[in-house]
This record gives sequence, structure tokens and C-alpha cells, in this order.
Amino acid sequence: MREITKNPKKFARQCNLLIAEAPRRVTVEDVVKLTDLGLIKRHDYYSPTQDLETIRVILQFEQWREKTMVSENLAEPQNQVPMLCKMCAEPLPPRSEGKKGRPRKYCDNCESKRSSERNRKWRAKSRISFA
Repeated sequence: MREITKNPKKFARQCNLLIAEAPRRVTVEDVVKLTDLGLIKRHDYYSPTQDLETIRVILQFEQWREKTMVSENLAEPQNQVPMLCKMCAEPLPPRSEGKKGRPRKYCDNCESKRSSERNRKWRAKSRISFA
């Protein structure tokens, strides 16, 4: 059953017979595309040991990728609530995709008042702890 062949149609049929646990069937177009990419038929023939293993791993990877794509789509929140300023509760502008670092917590108007607000809270907290 494991015979060396140069015909992609015979090799696709052989793959489907030998890889029973495959998540989907291998088509002739799949075999031709993998050959064009240089993943199989490296020695001018389809090797039943090397090329079948390569196809089995590629099919497993496809199945894993589909599962992760589905789980990522389910994990994404559909309606994201915009971030609000911690002092005035006004909505903050959306964060740029390429920006690094923490997201902003204060709007432009409240940014300058931030240190005085922080000191006021610290003084109130220290009065309570010493009393």
C-alpha cells in the first residue's frame, strides 16, 4: 500500500487511505500546491514516509488554527466600553493601535490637576492612619 509514486492523484488517494484520523480529506489540488511550495516531493517522487508525515502535521496545524480562531473570536468583547477619565468621568479618546505603554486614565484637562488630587488623597489617608 505504501508505494513510491510520481502521480499527485495517486498520492492524494494514498494519503486519504493511510491517514484515517485526518480532520479532512486531502485533494489533488492540496498535493499539487504543497509540491509547488516545496513541502513534499523533494526527491522527484512522493515518499510515503516523509511526505505522508508532512501532510498529517499540516492537517493537524490547520485544525488547531481553526480552533484558535474560533476561540479568539468568542473571547473578543463585542461592545467595548470607552475608557473614562478618573476625575471628571468624561470619555477618553480611543487609544492608537501602534502606541506602546499604559492606556491613559486622565483627560487633557484633568492631567494637570492630577498631582494635587493625589497629594490631597494621600494627606487625607495619612490623617486617618495617625488618628
